[in-house]
Amino acid sequence: MLIAYDRDAAGDSAAAALAEKLTGAGFDCYRVQVPKGMDVNEYALQVTPASKSLGVALRSAVWLGKGQPKPLATTVAVKAPPALSEAETAAALALLKDPDLLARIVADFAACGMVGEATNSLVGYLAAVSRKLESPLAVIIQSTSAAGKSSLMEAMLRFVPATDKVQYSAMTGQSLFYMGETDLQHKVLAIAEEEGAAQAAYALKLLQSE
Repeated sequence: MLIAYDRDAAGDSAAAALAEKLTGAGFDCYRVQVPKGMDVNEYALQVTPASKSLGVALRSAVWLGKGQPKPLATTVAVKAPPALSEAETAAALALLKDPDLLARIVADFAACGMVGEATNSLVGYLAAVSRKLESPLAVIIQSTSAAGKSSLMEAMLRFVPATDKVQYSAMTGQSLFYMGETDLQHKVLAIAEEEGAAQAAYALKLLQSE
């Protein structure tokens, strides 16, 4: 049973009282902990997309029973990446060994509508690919208003599989701390606007350093 009362003193007290009753009736109870001072709806509205932010909060729910904590059961199915055929493997290796690989990448960006940004496109692409490394790169896209920052980011993200990217329009100061240790491992974390990341600056700094 997931209890998602407001994250304040009154909500904590009510959650503890309800958990005591439900535990006595044979239910396993967990407290959904959004950042302090917020309720679940407010959290979902501020940390978008809601499906991902709420998923993080639910998976991080705290055990309210007595004794040894019980793991929270989940129904998330992780699909293994499809195996490449011999022909696909040969084609991939041929691409990697192509002397004109960078030019081909720039051409693919142009096909996505990103023209005249060859250097920025390549830097963004290399940063995205570095997600597979132990020490991935971080990129901040800066320019004047309406100069195409969002278009460049969206173009970069088109080259990243959906399973390898987490995209938010904004984050709270504590939202990253509610993610599991491996939720962002080898993934691209994309935040749409600098203002959206301002409240999470400290958490992002820790994420980059550790």
